[in-house]
This record gives sequence, structure tokens and C-alpha cells, in this order.
Amino acid sequence: MKNKFCLILLSSTMLVSCIKETKTVTKESSGNNYETPSCVYTGTCVGNSTGGSTGGWTGTTGGWTGTTTGSGGTGGDADWGNPYPGGTPTGGPCELSGEGFDTRKANLTSSGIYNYYNPANSVTQNYTGTDAILKTVSQVKILYQTDALLKVRFKALPEPQSAGSGGTLCYGRVSGSTSLGYTKMKIWPTVIGVNDNNTTSSYYPYPAGLEINVNNCSPAIDLSSYKSMHPNGVYVIIDSVSVNTGAGTEYSNYGVPHTKCWSLQFEVAADGTKTFN
Repeated sequence: MKNKFCLILLSSTMLVSCIKETKTVTKESSGNNYETPSCVYTGTCVGNSTGGSTGGWTGTTGGWTGTTTGSGGTGGDADWGNPYPGGTPTGGPCELSGEGFDTRKANLTSSGIYNYYNPANSVTQNYTGTDAILKTVSQVKILYQTDALLKVRFKALPEPQSAGSGGTLCYGRVSGSTSLGYTKMKIWPTVIGVNDNNTTSSYYPYPAGLEINVNNCSPAIDLSSYKSMHPNGVYVIIDSVSVNTGAGTEYSNYGVPHTKCWSLQFEVAADGTKTFN
């Protein structure tokens, strides 16, 4: 709270003082570039869509991508606010082609407190429900080892049931989840190339993010050219994650509520494995 004092001269013989109060507002940060409404943490959010006429990812058109119509205030998603009506969403375009060994897969689980992933961060070693090969740079580089062919894609996994207290299901989770399962996820992946002097270079193949339905796979990111530029290794980090439930309002910039978990599978195609598009 700040007080601003002002003096108003009414006449040559009368001087009146006044006080004008102004408030300094402190905003909570979600730990990335997006601001999270405080009601997400207290469970007091009401309503769904706050902008536009038909809800959705942007608040102006229905649906996650703006192509599915929906009525105002629903977010344009029939599954909004429901714990997987009709069961967990079914799988989607996760086909494989060619001959060879199975693709390499590794699972990652984290909380809304940590709605990002970087094996260079020491906190990643604490992630529960996460395969060890994803927890350090030295290990994750093994996941991407190859001579020539190298691709990665991501599968949005169902939210671990996070009702109850404590954060054992995903590291850092705050108690008080509504246990509503998300049905859509948006991630911002970054390709990291290791240079000769152990510095790194960053590349942004999808600056607008990748939108994935639960149990569906994203398009592949072809890492072959990055690998040829960086013989010391490449790997992929996730700069930010957003999901479409839990905030009670538009979800495009709200990350993941701190009371909820999120889960993602990394799938790698390399020399000697089957591949995907």
C-alpha cells in the first residue's frame, strides 16, 4: 500500500491537504512466462471461458485449435470439467512404419509446480514416476544416440489421479486437487545441441507449441540435422506445459495448476528402429 499526499490551494487564505491511496498489486508467477490466476491455487475459480463468444483455446473461437465449435463459457470442449466422461480418451495417430527394433520410449511425470522439463536442472532428479534415463543430461543423451536417423515425438499421457493430500504422485504437487482429468495438453519443446566446448545451442522447432490430445501422439520432430551439427549429442527439453482443466477459466496461458500432475511420453526413432512421421 502506498500513500500519495497532495495539496490543493482553494483560496489565498485556505489550504486543504488530501491523501490519495494507491495499491501495489503483487502477481503470482507459475514459474514460466505465463501468469497463473490466484484462484487456481485456492480452488475458488468460477465459470469457464472469460473471453470471446465461443470459448476455446483462444477464447474467441471454439475448440482447442479454434476449429471445433462450442458454446460460450464451455471452453469449446465437451470434456471440460468432467473426470473423463465415458472413460479415458482413446488413442490416436501413433502408428509405426518400417522394419527393425521397437522405438525407444521413456515416461515423464511432474506437477504444476514444475510444468517444464530440463535434465540439466538438478530438480529433475526428484521427479517421481519418471524414467531414470530422462533425469540427467548424460543419461538422456543415450536415449538419442544414433549415427544418422533421429526423430522424437510426444504422447500426452492421462493425468495421474491426484486427489488427496501430498505430492507423492508427482514431485512438488500441492494438496487439494479437484482430480479432474485433462483431455488436452500443449507443450513447448526445445532442441538442445551440445557443442565441442560443452556449451549448448537451442533450437525452437515449434515456437507456437504442440497441441496433443490425451493418448495421442504429436507430429515428429526430425532431429537428424541437429545431430549432424552436434556430434557431442542432442536432447529435447520442455520449456512449458499447459493443460485444459483445473483453472476454471481460459486455459491457454495458465500452465498446470499446482494441485495437479501431468505426464508425457518421449518416443525416439533412431538407426535400427522402426520410425514414424
